[in-house]
Amino acid sequence: MAKSYGRKWWWMSFWFVGAAQQLMLCPLVYPIYVISVSGKSDFAIMDCISVLGCLSGLVIAFFADNQLYDYCSSKRTTKAPVLRTGLWQYSRHPNYAGELLWWWSLACFSNCYASLIGPIINTC
Repeated sequence: MAKSYGRKWWWMSFWFVGAAQQLMLCPLVYPIYVISVSGKSDFAIMDCISVLGCLSGLVIAFFADNQLYDYCSSKRTTKAPVLRTGLWQYSRHPNYAGELLWWWSLACFSNCYASLIGPIINTC
């Protein structure tokens, strides 16, 4: 792409890649803002479920990424074209499923309906 746009590549890259990602990050991190300014001190059962979901999402993404790394860096010559062991036998992209579980759980933890905008955008 850099060759096709020439001198305009820097501006194209900045606006269409960098700025677009920043616009998507704003609604994603909105739950963190809501949590930090809410002043809520009680810890309800929904908060426990949300924390468990966040931790589960991180663990799933971690193990899925490590399994994919081990698969890609293996020196086997008769390697299947698609990883079908471990977490990858249950989902085509378990690392993304873990990340989505993290974002949805974080939005539920904030206990604000407006916080669901970020995970909805990220899921679509």
